[in-house]
Amino acid sequence: MILTLILTMTLAVIALSSHSSVESKISVQRNESSALRASLAAQAGLEHAKKMLSKDYYWDGTDDWVELGNARFNVVSEMLNDDDLNQVQVRVISEGSAGHGKHLLAMEYQIKDGDGLEDVGCYLLSSNIDLDKCHLNTDIFLADRPGAIYDYRMDSEGNLIWTLNENNMGPTSIFNTSVNHTSFQYTEDNYFKGSYDRTVMDTPFYMPAWNLDSYLAPSNDRILLSGLTEIRNINFNKTVVVRLNPGETFNVVDCNLLSGLVIYVEPDYDVRTGARNIVTMDKSVIGNAANPHVGLIAPACEIKGGGQNINIHGYCFWNSINDLDNIHINGALIVVNEIYDMNNFNFQSHIETLRNPPAGIEMRESTAEFTIIGGGESLL
Repeated sequence: MILTLILTMTLAVIALSSHSSVESKISVQRNESSALRASLAAQAGLEHAKKMLSKDYYWDGTDDWVELGNARFNVVSEMLNDDDLNQVQVRVISEGSAGHGKHLLAMEYQIKDGDGLEDVGCYLLSSNIDLDKCHLNTDIFLADRPGAIYDYRMDSEGNLIWTLNENNMGPTSIFNTSVNHTSFQYTEDNYFKGSYDRTVMDTPFYMPAWNLDSYLAPSNDRILLSGLTEIRNINFNKTVVVRLNPGETFNVVDCNLLSGLVIYVEPDYDVRTGARNIVTMDKSVIGNAANPHVGLIAPACEIKGGGQNINIHGYCFWNSINDLDNIHINGALIVVNEIYDMNNFNFQSHIETLRNPPAGIEMRESTAEFTIIGGGESLL
């Protein structure tokens, strides 16, 4: 009995010791996890600050904590030197917090203005272009050589990534076409007739990020169409959202879609692989001329004319263009792949539309250049 009692007491001590050790390890791991999440949150705060400062050098930080799931960040920004607003210095302090973990990052940046792409209304992200007898009353961007574009896509884990496209995407053939403002391009070629400004760029441009999932959510401002491949003689005051099967063509004939048209595609679709669907239009108005916002958003669609009297007002994001003539766009236009056989196209940019993209489209801020001139970190 004495031996049994001694053995029982020994096992109890070992069990208590083991339990204490496990609890200690769990506590350490929990603290390490909180510290890591806090560090990542502080880094996210710095990235948020760079995005905001690229738009406004006088941005002074977040008004309150910004939640990131089980972590959060708070940012304070201070301008150090504004003698030359084309090149300023700012100090950014970003605090990340998660559980008991806290992390502080402080950075001083020199910010230099980029190439002035803020007012570009027409982005052609391929060199495979065939334009004739067109008029572009806007600044235009041309990816007219390999290595001009960082292509956007979403990886298998839902992360946004950009990879440099160094492929030769085809010839640029532009005839009898005028640009009233500036052509941002990568070669010295004279593509347009008449007198216009030309800026030769030397750094790649980031393809806009896009995710149309929010348009599938129920809303009083939207109409969701599924299983249809044509609308004809219809007037809608709500944004029309269409879901198509791969390979289907959607026809818009004699319609007034005053709040725009969105052709949905999954966010992980690689738009650089080409068009998933086709949209044809005839005798239709898409978007609101008085307040352009959503035009025709279809990043996986080839857009075709098929007729006359086509007017689009608002933001347009297309995969490619094929045989689209006599069309007028007022707003903004992004085309990822080829533009084939586009004649008598008239484009008028709309500044408010350019600076306020609709939901689901994010222009990556690449026009300002950030240089780190100092920094540090500490655990709080």
